[in-house]
Parts: sequence; structure tokens; C-alpha cells
Amino acid sequence: MGIPGLEQAELQTRTLLPSGPQLAQLTQLMDRSATAYMQAATISEDVIVGLEREAEAMRAGPGIVAFVALARGGFERARGQRAAAITAYEHAYYGAAATGDSETVLNAAIQLVDLLGIEGGDASRAIPYLRQLHAIAILRPDLAPIAYQVIGVTATARGDLPGAIAYLTRAKQLAEDADGSGTLAYAQTLFSLAIAYELAGRARDAVPLIERAIAVRAAVLGVDAPELAADHYNLGLLLISVGEIDRATREVEHAAAIDARWPERRPPIERATGLLDHGAVLAAGARYDEAVELETQALLGFAAAEGEDSLDVALALSTLASAHIGQGDYRRAAAAIGEALAIYERRHPDSLDVASALAVSGKIQVDLGRCDRARPMLRRALRLFRTGEPTGVRWTAAISGLAGCALEAGRPTEMLPELAEADHALHAFPLEPFGADVLFAYARCLGAAQRDPALARARALEARAVYAGLGELGRARLAAVDRWLAHR
Repeated sequence: MGIPGLEQAELQTRTLLPSGPQLAQLTQLMDRSATAYMQAATISEDVIVGLEREAEAMRAGPGIVAFVALARGGFERARGQRAAAITAYEHAYYGAAATGDSETVLNAAIQLVDLLGIEGGDASRAIPYLRQLHAIAILRPDLAPIAYQVIGVTATARGDLPGAIAYLTRAKQLAEDADGSGTLAYAQTLFSLAIAYELAGRARDAVPLIERAIAVRAAVLGVDAPELAADHYNLGLLLISVGEIDRATREVEHAAAIDARWPERRPPIERATGLLDHGAVLAAGARYDEAVELETQALLGFAAAEGEDSLDVALALSTLASAHIGQGDYRRAAAAIGEALAIYERRHPDSLDVASALAVSGKIQVDLGRCDRARPMLRRALRLFRTGEPTGVRWTAAISGLAGCALEAGRPTEMLPELAEADHALHAFPLEPFGADVLFAYARCLGAAQRDPALARARALEARAVYAGLGELGRARLAAVDRWLAHR
């Protein structure tokens, strides 16, 4: 999902307008452009072309042209035309800057930061627009919450999680101080802060933020508004990460029901995203066959809407690989994650996306007993995680696989320093399910090396407590811990 600019229901239409007989016509053109921007995902290109021709015929000034360009950018982005969207938003940005229209400058800068610096990974091109957001935050206190929110999201994308949490917390506090805690923009800040918390290993802290954001959006849009489907899907995914599988399933089923009521209001990419999220939650509940069906539909939807080399296709392939692992179909899992990795390598080389795909691929090879193939994948994943997100904990995802290979090779001591570091990092936050794998690996290596049996048992018991709360998802791992403990 991209970052919205000013939330749609709150898009402001202030700009510098000329006096004289054209005033009413120009005001109407500006208002229709604002409406087109808000409805960019559902309008036809004829609407945008009509606005552009009207602006040209009226010889509208740069401020009005900027509004029309903003609508063009929204339309192009909604249909996946990234380059055209960037060009349109740049026209909007510079046109609005020429007239001092801070609101339109803010909207265009937000979209450009997202398209260039977050989605596109081109931080150097995003820097001027980030600087403009900093300036707006200082000079326009009324716009500061939105500006800080986008700066925070950009910090998240760069892997600067402490910075992201600081900026997003500032945005949240400013909105609350200004009595803006009931707005859609405030809800977006809560979502962004929740993402930063989750990436920092604080998923339990993120859950109430998502719940509050959904409550705010439901109060503004209605409890069954089509826009809320994605929110419930996101909450379902987050609940998986804290082990609340039953509740996660209820959330995605509610989201699917909303989707079914409003099929025409959900663009193809959003529908595919919903199918993918639904499948991921079902897989977490060990409903792998149903998950594969939904995730395959999502894959086909992304490919039809964006092309077979899109990042969303890669994400769908990665998710599908995990479901195939659950089925025990390692051949299809390896093929799916291999395709995803190839896309990430072409589109985002040496990125966190590559690291995540390598971690999954390495895990498959470990499970197949092919540690000679797994080690280089997991080592590279570890290096990319540490470089791209130095303050996060996702780097620990590669550790348990490497520990398994060390145990298989009869060299458990070689992993103890890294496992001790991972143990320290994970215990800075409430323990989440992904961290339990690392702690159990630490326990097994300590035991095999005959080091600190009390610590080994303590870490195994911590992992066991997490697995016990996962229901069906944690059953096999719980049994593995119990077998290990029985021999200690």
C-alpha cells in the first residue's frame, strides 16, 4: 500500500486564485480536480483528460494546473503506472511551490517520497522532497502531523526504526494535542507507528494501535465501509505474529465479508492483496490447502494487474512458498521462493526483500537436509538484514537455520556467539513467535556443546511457552521442545 497524502475525506482545496470572471470556473475546476484525486482508483482516463484540456483552454495558472496534475498522478498510480505518476506529481509539486500552496506541495511531496524513496528505493531522488516535508513541519504547525508521519514512514523504509518511532510518536502526539485524534490522518499515523513497532520486534505494542486506528476509521467511514477491509486484513496478520490465530481468522473473515459486499469498490490490486492476506492467516491456522488456493488467486490477480515481474507478484510467491512448506510440498515451495527471489534480485538487489526470500529459501534447504546450499543463502540474508535494518530484529530469522546446520555438522559451539547476540536482542522486547525458534536453537546448541545447562533449559521453556500459545501452528514445534526437554 502506498502512503496517502492528506486523507481523502480531508483533502483541502486552498490555493491562490485570480480575481475576475474566471474565478467561479477556476474554483469549479479545482474542486473537480480534488474530487478526481480522491476517486483516482475508480475514474476513467477521460475524466483526467477532460480536466487537463479545460485547464489548458482556460489558461489556468500554475496553482490550478498543479491540482489537475495531482489528479493525474493519483490516476496513474492507481493503475500501476509508476513513471507517469512520478512525472505528474513532480508537475504538481513545482506548480504548487510556485504559488505557495503548502497543502498541494505536501500532497505531491508525500507521494514522491513514497514512490521514489520507499517503494522505489531511490533515496537520493527523494531527499529534496523529504527536506520540504521537514520545512513544512516547522513552518506550518497545522500540517506538521502529516509531514512527520511521512518522514517517519520513510525512516521505517530505511531501517531506522528508532528514528521512525520517534517521528511517528511525535506526529501522533501533535495530532492529539490539536484535537485531531478522530481524523483519518490520525488513523494513518497509528497504522504507520504500528508497522514500525512490529518491525522492531514489538508486535504486541502494535496491536492496540491498529485496533484504535480501525475504530477511528469506522467512526468516520462506517463499520462496513469497503476501505476497512484492508484494515481488518492487516490486523489479522498482526495477530498471527503474536499467536492469536483464532482472532486473526475472525478478522480476515470479516474483511472478506466486506470485500464480498463491495466488489466494485475494491480495485484489482487491493482485491488481490486481500486474498493474499486471507491466505496467510489461514496458513497460520494450518489450513494450508485453502491458503494455497487463495494465494494462487492473489498471484494471478497481481500478475494480471501489474505484470509478472512486479514486487507484488514476488510477495505472493513468497507467501505461497510458506503455505507449500506447511503442506510438506518442498518442491513447489522451493520453486515459488526461487521465482520470488529472482524478481527481488532484478527489482531490488541487496534489499530486505532479497534477505527475506533468502531466509525462506535457506530454511527450505535446511529442512531438506541440504545445509551446503542453505549456509550461503542464510549468511547473505543475515548480512543484508544487518545492513538494511541495523536496529531491527528480523536478522535473527536467519540464525535458527544456521544453528540447525551447525548442529547437523557437529559444531554447535561455532554458533553460540551469534545466538547469544540474538538472545540479547530478542529479550529487549516481549518475545514473539519468530523469536521462539531462535531461543530453542540456542538451547539446543548450548546443550550439544555442554554449556550452561540451566540457561539452555530456561530458553527452551521460554520457547515452549510461546509455541503452546500458537495452537495448531505451534504443535509440531511444541512436541520438538518436549522431546528435547525429556532428554535433559
